[in-house]
Amino acid sequence: MSTPSRKELLPSNMKGGACHVANKKRDVALSKSIKEGTKMVHKEAENVFFIRSFLKGNININAYAKMTGNLYHVYTMLESVLDENEHLLFGTHQPEALNRSDRLLDDWRYLSGRVSSTAYPEASPATVDYVERLEKIANSSEAHLLIAHAYTRYMGDLSGGQILARCARKALNLPETGEGGSFYEFPGICPKNFKNVYRSKLDELPYEHEMLVSEANVAFALNIRIFEEIDVYNGVEGAIVRPLEFALSAAKKWKEDKEAGKRKNSGPACPFGFTSKTNMTRCPVMGSKNMNGVRTMSEARCPWPFILLHDPERRFQDWQSWLVLAGAYGFAVSLITSK
Repeated sequence: MSTPSRKELLPSNMKGGACHVANKKRDVALSKSIKEGTKMVHKEAENVFFIRSFLKGNININAYAKMTGNLYHVYTMLESVLDENEHLLFGTHQPEALNRSDRLLDDWRYLSGRVSSTAYPEASPATVDYVERLEKIANSSEAHLLIAHAYTRYMGDLSGGQILARCARKALNLPETGEGGSFYEFPGICPKNFKNVYRSKLDELPYEHEMLVSEANVAFALNIRIFEEIDVYNGVEGAIVRPLEFALSAAKKWKEDKEAGKRKNSGPACPFGFTSKTNMTRCPVMGSKNMNGVRTMSEARCPWPFILLHDPERRFQDWQSWLVLAGAYGFAVSLITSK
């Protein structure tokens, strides 16, 4: 029996160049598209109080146990649906090297002191939302979007996760034998080399970039909600868990920000000298801060009268513009009637 070709392995609605299969070579690699397209939400994830404290070594064992317990459920589902849809992943699925669920369960049992082989962590509400998202994608005609979740989690574990691992070992005084911190261990793998190979395989995938970048934004936002939950659990002042809609709308927000960026790049430069290339969020007026203190451009707008030059589409949203028009009209009328 002959081995089926890649095209034969694709679902029927993806054969022959369906809308989300790329029919021409891209100028930008998929890995770069995802990295560039998730910069804002990635920064937001890094600025959740739990992660900022983690990086400073301020973490308690209960919070870390809660994180590993929640991620156990996420990875259990992720690994299961990746196995089921391996034919859509074209070499990016490498369970022997990447699977984390068993390690997370071992870590949780050690950290929580529940060493029984029948002990399992309880999934938090935000974790359940994450797991259900993975399951929904896996059962849809767009199961290839699981790639975005795999990339977000595994590349994160091999990158910033290695820093978090060192912070956890030091802060929690974990044993050198690995108990409690095996989640971030990848035996036999050189993280840098592995990531390069993984990205090259990702770049060979035949899928349209936009849908994958959109889903990667959702993946980051789902992770953010899990971190926010831990802040609430720890009693952090002002901590809240944003609704699921925040995560699901991350894809739409990325597209809107992308289009807004195109409009800004095609228009006049910011009068304060901040361009998109030098990070317009630094603009003292146009840049704004979200609840975690991160400057964003989501609500940014140039102040009057600079908006008259910088953002013509919104110039008449300011009452000052109408006042000036009314004054000019009145002045013109007075000149005419005085003759």
